[in-house]
Amino acid sequence: MAAKTPSEKAADTRAYNKTVKEATGKREAFEAANPKRFKTIQDHPGAGRTPRQSYSLMGNTDKAPNLHGQRELSGPDGSDVWHGQHTMAPVKDMMPVNRRWEDFAPHEQSRVLRSAAKFGVTPESAHRALGSQVDRAYAHEGGHHDSFYSPAEDRTRDGSLSPRARLKVSAKDNGVPFGVQAAANAITSPQNTFVRPDKETGKAAYPNDEAASHAIQWAKSGKTGAEYHYHPDYYVPREDKVEKTVTRKNGTKATELVKKDGDNRAYPVNGYPRNHALAIDVTHQVLNGKQLSNAWKPTAGEKVSAYHNSWVDPHGSSQFWVSDTHSGGGAFAPHLENKKGEGGQQAYMGIKGIHAFHDHVARNVMQERGLNSLTNMQSAQWSEEKRRRGDNHDSSLNTYGKHLHTEVHPGQQKLF
Repeated sequence: MAAKTPSEKAADTRAYNKTVKEATGKREAFEAANPKRFKTIQDHPGAGRTPRQSYSLMGNTDKAPNLHGQRELSGPDGSDVWHGQHTMAPVKDMMPVNRRWEDFAPHEQSRVLRSAAKFGVTPESAHRALGSQVDRAYAHEGGHHDSFYSPAEDRTRDGSLSPRARLKVSAKDNGVPFGVQAAANAITSPQNTFVRPDKETGKAAYPNDEAASHAIQWAKSGKTGAEYHYHPDYYVPREDKVEKTVTRKNGTKATELVKKDGDNRAYPVNGYPRNHALAIDVTHQVLNGKQLSNAWKPTAGEKVSAYHNSWVDPHGSSQFWVSDTHSGGGAFAPHLENKKGEGGQQAYMGIKGIHAFHDHVARNVMQERGLNSLTNMQSAQWSEEKRRRGDNHDSSLNTYGKHLHTEVHPGQQKLF
């Protein structure tokens, strides 16, 4: 391919600068139109000189135990030893930690930042967007957040098992190591509800974990992922479908292949069938002696592997910010959100290296506030973003009490 001429390069530069200017203008307009979203703890009357001081004045107690190396010390009764130690078998059950921002070469960092700038995102704007939402989360919860990565013996305020406790109980019921249960949860998490209130009891229910347990039991029965994916009672082949005009989230019309009316074939659990099949096959390999990372690594994405590690090792050196819709685009680039699906978040999240960039910004936000656990801060932000979107029915807020979203730390009302 012939090299570009100077005039072609100049044209490319002008086009890039125009895109960045327009995207930056849209972000700045969004910030100006949503001032409450970007207020920080420092905007509160009586705040300290720094965010760290303000968190101390707020009564923050959300400080994790000592960060520790990859060693396992379990309690005499098999319970988690939380204070200062790992909780499961990290070396065996962990996935490799994603590349950190600091591991990127300067030209790689520059490429990510140039790509992000085309969406109006800069390190400063990302820091401000995440920091303000973290502040809002901790202020709403009185300076302490009941993380869904909390010790596995914990229960929620309505008496339900805490999320991590649920995974541990499921692992025991399924007769598998905790890491296998965590991996199946992570693999089946896309397009799956994490937690919601049970329709009958109102207590926490975990559809994602139900899907994970289904995959594990399928693997233990000796059946493969392909047998699940193409099961005649579930799978609808192309030739059995009909064309139908549907309305997409963005309001446009499209012709898609769908099941015929009256066709009752359906998968028994939520989530993508291909992901479920992968969880089955990974579980089968691990139960037959293969290392989890070797069984899963060829197909593991940055988001799901980091999510898995957060369950296995919530407060260790492997912590890595998990960037999904809520804690990726919603946290760092809220101006890209659009309920019709036209906001550009998906394209932004597709930037190669964006996960490492988010992790870097999140660590700076954490350190600025004197917090010691990235997973705890992520859980708080995730809950706040769900609250902001009005998704309390399947957010961790509902898990910890039906009316928690109305609780505000004394003196914080004026801030948020």
